[in-house]
Amino acid sequence: MLPLRHPSRLFCILFSLFLWAVNCNAQGANKTFEGKSYSIYRVDLIHQKLELLTTDDNGKRLRNPADLKTLGAKRAKQLIFATNSGIFDRTFSPLGLHIEQGRRLVPLNTNNGEGNFFMKPNGVFLIKGTKASIVDANLFDRNSPADYAAQSGPLLLLAGSINHSFNLNSNNRLLRSGVGVRGDSEAIFAISNHPVTFHEFARFFRDELGCGSALYLDGVISVMYAPDIDREQVSGNFAAMFAVFDD
Repeated sequence: MLPLRHPSRLFCILFSLFLWAVNCNAQGANKTFEGKSYSIYRVDLIHQKLELLTTDDNGKRLRNPADLKTLGAKRAKQLIFATNSGIFDRTFSPLGLHIEQGRRLVPLNTNNGEGNFFMKPNGVFLIKGTKASIVDANLFDRNSPADYAAQSGPLLLLAGSINHSFNLNSNNRLLRSGVGVRGDSEAIFAISNHPVTFHEFARFFRDELGCGSALYLDGVISVMYAPDIDREQVSGNFAAMFAVFDD
């Protein structure tokens, strides 16, 4: 065996590969894009179960990640990720389609109205088995089977194209949350830590996260519980929550 002439260089290479592997497998991260900060969490649906929940096992409404932590403790599981679902009304009912464990609790909503939910096109984020997708609500098959589905709006991206309703030069900047799909089995949730426009948020999903489709969830009230990036927001009052528990 030949002696190593530059052991320190080999160590640097191996350490760099280690950091690269850790980064690739990391599910939570803080990213900066175009000078704005975002917190993200990647859910690998092949190895994780992403749930959409409105009530606990006794039918009590789940309002926030704190309630989800309590639910997890009762199930002898630990909550590792949570964030709010889409837009809801004053009675804490989702404004659009909501499917939970295969049960259609709220029908598809293609009505016109005011507010972000009704900005066209809006869309549906759905999960079937280990597959995730986002579709235009107007093209959604109402008989399509799904394990979980949430309708919200507006669509940020669809097939790599940014929503044509967005103004590139808009000054309407707010904190925003959303979900994107990358490949067939990867859902990526994101919350902006700085006020951003819809167009900026869509570009982040497309150009930084590599998502082909993305859907806006909600605005300044949004929260994310992701302890692996020291983000443990547990408050809030929502109609439905996305959650991942450990095995």
